[in-house]
Parts: sequence; C-alpha cells; structure tokens
Amino acid sequence: MRILLLTRFYLNGQNTHVLSLANQLKRKRLFVYLIASYLDNPAYISWLKRNGIQFSRSADVLKLESHLRKYNFDIIHTHSAHTLEPALELGEKWGVPVVATSHYLDFCYLNSLGKTDHIIAISEEMKNLLNQKLGVKVPVTVVENGVEIFPYRKVRKEPRIITCLTRMSNQKEPNFELFCETALKQGFKVYSVGNWRPQNSNITSSNWVSNTRPILANSDIVVGTGRTVREAMAAGCVPIVLGDFWDGSVNEENVEELRAFNFSGRKSKQEPTMELITNELERLRNGNFIYQSRFCHEYAKQNFAISRIATETILVYNKLL
Repeated sequence: MRILLLTRFYLNGQNTHVLSLANQLKRKRLFVYLIASYLDNPAYISWLKRNGIQFSRSADVLKLESHLRKYNFDIIHTHSAHTLEPALELGEKWGVPVVATSHYLDFCYLNSLGKTDHIIAISEEMKNLLNQKLGVKVPVTVVENGVEIFPYRKVRKEPRIITCLTRMSNQKEPNFELFCETALKQGFKVYSVGNWRPQNSNITSSNWVSNTRPILANSDIVVGTGRTVREAMAAGCVPIVLGDFWDGSVNEENVEELRAFNFSGRKSKQEPTMELITNELERLRNGNFIYQSRFCHEYAKQNFAISRIATETILVYNKLL
C-alpha cells in the first residue's frame, strides 16, 4: 500500500503524531511519502532522514503533482486544514480515496471535510461533534494519537519533580501560573518545556524539544493535555490534565472518561483553584504514587502504543480499497 501523508508543520503534538505515524507505517512495510509544508525544524528534518522517510517541505502541494503522480498512491491522508483542499484536488485528479484526521474541535473547513471519503477523529468527543455537524454522509472512525512506550522505570515513592509540557496560550497561562505557584509553595521542583517563559524565576524553562524522553525520565508528575498526557503515561509519570480547564490527575477511576475527551480538561470544564491544586498534589504525595504510576504506564502500553495506532489507521485505509 502506498500512502501520501500531508500536514502543515507547527511545533505541536499533532505533527509529532504525524511523523511517528509515518515511521510506523513504514515499519509495517507501507510506502510513505510525507509532505510537511513549512517544515523548518532541523531536529525533525534529521529524524526523517535517519528513518529513511521520503518527504517534502513544499508549501505548495499542487506544484508537486507531476513528481507525486509517479508513485501511484493508494491513499491520501491529510492531517491539517491547510492541506485539506490540495488533498481533495489530488484525490479527484488521481481517483484516489482521501482520509482526513481532524485534530481539533474547531476545525473550520467542515464543508471540505464532508467531501473526504473517511474521517478519523482523535477522540469520542470529536466523533460525536463531527457526526452532529456532518450527519452520516462521511464515515467517522476514532483513532487516537499514538506514542512510543518506554520501558517502565523505577519511580520515587514520593513525587518531587513536576514538568509542565505545553504549547502555551493566553487562556492557559493564568492556569499554569496558579498551578506552578501552588506547587512551588508545597516544595516541588517545577520545570517548563515548550514555548512558555514563566516570570517566576524558581521555574526552570527550556524550549520545545523533539525528543521528550530524557525530560520525562526525570519527571514524576507531568502537566498538560492531549499528547502530553499520553507521553507522560507511557513514561511511567502521573499526568495532571490542565489546559483551558482542570481535570486533575489521571487514575483508574477517571481514565476512560478523560480519554473520551482527549485528556483536554473538557470533561469537567472546571476552573483550577488553589484549593483543587493543593488537594491533588497532597493526595499524590501522600497516596500510593508508585501504584498510580504503574497503572498509567500499563494503560498506555495497552491503549496508546504507536504500533497499535498505525494498525488501526491501516484498517481505515483497507475499508477504502
């Protein structure tokens, strides 16, 4: 099977997933060609070359048509609103099915999305919303974002290190400031990784990284949403779901509900308060942290492994051939 993957590159979890998916599809002996428009990150470019994935950074997908036509693709799979229209145009010209993964609830090209042959939603919440807006004219299948699963590591009995791993926005920032202030008062060491530069000098910050494994290996608690939560669980950390809203830490009782909302904070839509944060951190510090860590790792291994997610994606492809 020959797959053309399309995305508009940004430093975010969506594109980390696309690159991981491309690599896993290649490992499963599919031919993959990736167009990542505006890809300008040297670490990701090097990673693609090391893994032998053919790719283009072109911002004008249609200009590549004569070059791409020779590959005789079986499926076009687009992951961005910016590459949806070119995907549809190429699909129509070549007579090739188009699959679109919708990564965001506020996907603004619903009319074009409705012209695809199959939609992949990354959560049950998104599937329900798309079905409401599009009706039943396009099949929608849930295939979540996948992550690499790290071997389980020995963790501290009492958590001490917290890492905030997020792409910051104006709406998120006050929530993270409150969380970090509360955690510092309780004696935690707090780090920030991403595009956030906290004003508090007691928080150590660093830029976005393409490989989070070394950071997660030294963390006990990880704060964020979506892919961050999955990566944290895969590394044996305990994630706290915090973005625009607060859902607290992931545990046996709430994991299925939080997963249905893509670990976004939209399950409860609570505003974080100092009391909520204090109680959660005290519970993690005084409870069975190792047990919760082991649960998170095992759950990620069973549900979020990128190899499994690639297989589920291939099943979608097979429906269209």
